[in-house]
Amino acid sequence: MSDRPTKPFYLDVLTRKHEAYPYDDSEVSVVRVEHEGRSIDLLVPKYRLPASFHVRSLGGNVLFLIGKQLDFEDEDGRIIEGGDGVLVVALRVEGRGETYAALVWHNLFDWTIQHLERLLGRDP
Repeated sequence: MSDRPTKPFYLDVLTRKHEAYPYDDSEVSVVRVEHEGRSIDLLVPKYRLPASFHVRSLGGNVLFLIGKQLDFEDEDGRIIEGGDGVLVVALRVEGRGETYAALVWHNLFDWTIQHLERLLGRDP
């Protein structure tokens, strides 16, 4: 993506067009997330693309993650291209230690990830 001029601030807005649905333990994949020396298990629905998280923050019973979706090979051998940014908000699962269940999974524009990586001093 080319680097177009921007104003001092940037906003990635998600409005009404999105989905929401319940899921349970029979429908999850577990993603291990390392944060400040802790190993956290993140429960996500099975069909979500794998992701690499660049930003992790924990506040009480809420886990915040920002990263990029990774390429994935499905059971038919097809490569599903990742690359989209992703914001995840997860809640601690009571009685399961360092386990959090994804509550919000929103794709982010590549520009959003580029702005964030610049702020963090990383190459986009």
